[in-house]
Amino acid sequence: MKWLLIGLLPVLFSCARKKEQISVPGGDISVLRTHIAERTKQIDDAKQRKDTARLTQLYPLQADDYRKTGNWAQFYDQYMTLYNLNRFTNPEKMMMGLDSIIAYENNLVTTDTLRSRLAEAFFIRADELGMQERFTRSVDDYEKYFELAGDRANKSWMNYALNTAGNGWLRIGDKQQAITCLEKAKKYAEILKSPEDISVASINLANAYRENNEPGKAITTVESALIIPGIPQERRAYLNAVLAEVYNQQNKPAEATVFVNKALPLLHGLPQTAENKNNQLSVVYSVKGDVLSNAKNATGALEAYRRAIEHAQVGDSGLHSREVAKIYIAMGRVHLSLAQTDSALVYYDKALKAVFPIKTGVGLNRLPDERQLFHENTIMEAFDAASEAYVQQYNTAKDTALLQKSLQCVRLAFKVEELLRRFYIYDNSKYSDGYESKSRSEQGIQTCRMLWAATKEKKWLNEAFLFAEKSRANVLRDKMKENLLFSSGADSSIIAARQTWYKINSIEDELQHLKNDTAETARVQTLTKEKEKLEAEFARNKNQVNNLLQKNTHSAKKQDDDFSGLQQRMLNSNDAVIEYFAGDSLLYRFVWQKGKEDVELVTLPLHTADSLVRALLPYLTEREKYNTNPDGYPALATQLYQLIFPAFTVQAEKIEEVVVIPDGILQSLPFEALMTNTAKPEFLLNRFRIKSAFSCTSYLQQLDMPAGTFEMEAMAFAPFMENSVRMLPVLRQSKTETDALGKMSSTTQVIANKNATEKKFMDLAGKGQILHIASHAFASGSDSVQPRIEFADSSLSLGKIYALQLNTKLVVLSACQTGIGRLETAEGALSLARGFYYAGARNVINSLWEVDDESAGFIFQRFYHHLKKNGNISQSLALARREYIAQAKPEKQSPYYWASFASVGDGYYAESSEKARFRFMLIGIFGVIGTGVLIYVFRRKNEEHRITGKSY
Repeated sequence: MKWLLIGLLPVLFSCARKKEQISVPGGDISVLRTHIAERTKQIDDAKQRKDTARLTQLYPLQADDYRKTGNWAQFYDQYMTLYNLNRFTNPEKMMMGLDSIIAYENNLVTTDTLRSRLAEAFFIRADELGMQERFTRSVDDYEKYFELAGDRANKSWMNYALNTAGNGWLRIGDKQQAITCLEKAKKYAEILKSPEDISVASINLANAYRENNEPGKAITTVESALIIPGIPQERRAYLNAVLAEVYNQQNKPAEATVFVNKALPLLHGLPQTAENKNNQLSVVYSVKGDVLSNAKNATGALEAYRRAIEHAQVGDSGLHSREVAKIYIAMGRVHLSLAQTDSALVYYDKALKAVFPIKTGVGLNRLPDERQLFHENTIMEAFDAASEAYVQQYNTAKDTALLQKSLQCVRLAFKVEELLRRFYIYDNSKYSDGYESKSRSEQGIQTCRMLWAATKEKKWLNEAFLFAEKSRANVLRDKMKENLLFSSGADSSIIAARQTWYKINSIEDELQHLKNDTAETARVQTLTKEKEKLEAEFARNKNQVNNLLQKNTHSAKKQDDDFSGLQQRMLNSNDAVIEYFAGDSLLYRFVWQKGKEDVELVTLPLHTADSLVRALLPYLTEREKYNTNPDGYPALATQLYQLIFPAFTVQAEKIEEVVVIPDGILQSLPFEALMTNTAKPEFLLNRFRIKSAFSCTSYLQQLDMPAGTFEMEAMAFAPFMENSVRMLPVLRQSKTETDALGKMSSTTQVIANKNATEKKFMDLAGKGQILHIASHAFASGSDSVQPRIEFADSSLSLGKIYALQLNTKLVVLSACQTGIGRLETAEGALSLARGFYYAGARNVINSLWEVDDESAGFIFQRFYHHLKKNGNISQSLALARREYIAQAKPEKQSPYYWASFASVGDGYYAESSEKARFRFMLIGIFGVIGTGVLIYVFRRKNEEHRITGKSY
């Protein structure tokens, strides 16, 4: 079917051709026509002699002559003929024909006919690249085909292209983009009313849902396909196999076994000559192996996997090498569960050799270097599994070389993860990979600890810290690279992508509002179609952004693997850094401090820390809990302090400013509200100035952002200052806050009450160095309800905030719950504060629970008073809190009233100490140079005056 479609492409497109206007861009038309006529005779002669080599030389020359005449239709024909001539014999020349057409894209979009032919070329090249397993390029070409073909695209081609592109995205790892493509493919299949097409689209879509941890959607998709009459027997078998995989992932082996047992007889009942019978048997036996492995039946699992390999046929008409590699990895994991590490490593070695080209010789005995890696998640799976096996071997052999080999596997797995992530369209796909990424980090950390215990070499603790950083806030770090690229001027595609993203989220908000309104069915359909168009546009824009980022990677500062550079830069402007990493059962704490060269790594019981935080949180988030049990809080807060906070041993009296990078449930904890272990417990607020960060790398990325230019110093929005709007209560203290901001700077603009609309906010948000929002906000841990902040006319959701482009020094979110949201493994809380940081804000002050309006007004009034004097955000916030406690009535001194607000970022408003040192250093250098130049000139003048007698 696929080859029939591709073979008919030139014929179908030729039916629509029109005679193209010939124009000569500077040249003798008669000479060119003579060349073309002579070349045509040579081509006819070569055809008669069936001289493929000669024809391969002549077609590009003829095409070039047609290009010079401006006859783009004939130019296209010559190269398409070159493609067909070499399709099965010379892959290099075959691709040259397609590449040459696409190289002149700008000339081939001038008419509808030429545009259609160009779409054809992209379609064919995408298919060829897919068969070569070059999926990132293949997907790009399919996306281009969608763009060029538009509404005129053949529905059969669109169905095929969308299925292929969706599977390509799934292999790359962008599950969300895969689902977007495959949902459209299923719609086209339903329009075509072909049981074969519907079953194929359903299988692909259900697999995408399964990999994206959406089992309900996967089951519904398969069950709806199985009831369609006319579904081929082999497709029914595959659909049942998908159901088996879904139930197996849900740890329901009994249900999974039922569907495996339905699938196998259907395939065995096919004639031996049935197309792809062996490959489908291989797939189903592989699923059976997974089910038996999950049921702890190692013998049965290995036998099923052996049958899967036996039926596998690798090649153009069979399984791809990656499917075979995945079976080998599964076999290795079974052997590892039996403590048969040697056998496990044999199969992991086979997996790598199956995925890598044979000529490279890559395997576990010869690990690839980074330059040999490519975008294939099977490679990552093989390295992860091998790393675990080497650690198991070390536990028996006690050879540290095995641990070092394990670490090299972890490093290479992270490199593949990085390569894959560069091509993702949707952030959700990166979030879904967070658990695996974090597990990989913990594997690296634990292995480094074992090497440290065996060798006492500090480099292993340093690398353990780097592994902790590798899986932390990767989406945020990628977005900061975009922000840096935007600030350098390469911004057109970034602007387009963010504008489109804002429109998509606006439609999603409206669809959410209309969800249960049956009277608005037509409106829902219109919005859904518009959203689909915008998603396609967003994918094209995001592809361009990803390409720009890859081209600019070499110019970016390399921080990820530079421990000493990270440490030095972090301690340039801070006295200590505490980074936590929440593993499966342990809480790892890394500490740097001035006066100590080495990193300190301590492991803590994660369950104990988790229980204490959960017990403490009600005292913080409930207004009266602290006052009703005044002895309960100090006991818990002191115990938690003793467990998780380090005891600084060197120069402790000089440690004032501390960066805390929390993880897991610690992200909901205000560290300032812990109580120290003294005879009379006091809040940690009185001992340290604490600021938070998402990671060390993201913290330093913000420092690298160039200073912006602003129309004013401060911009404030207060939609509920005086009036109740949209049934939301008045926040009278917001006037206290904005007045204090006005006293700090004469160039402050306040947008209040009904004027504080969402549109005005989007237009003006980046105009000031400070952005202050005094409003209502709401957060939820739900996937379907995004955190939002309220304006006079509407809600601004987190998705829309991601579309902002800010270079603001400080965003103050004086609203409830702006620092909490859905918690993503490795990525952190998807909160409103994170959204503003994501958009480019250098510092954000956010809240961790509902805010008391009166205390917030006092704190921010004093905060701006101090910020004007010292330019230090964390210091000003600490002083304001202390002053609040000193003047508050006893019943309002509890942390509920003052500890909600947290500072995220470098903590400097006027100028960071790191940049200040650098600036003063430059001034000093240039001052010395300038003084030297002046002295030299003065002496020369004096010498000249002495010799010549001239006066000046």
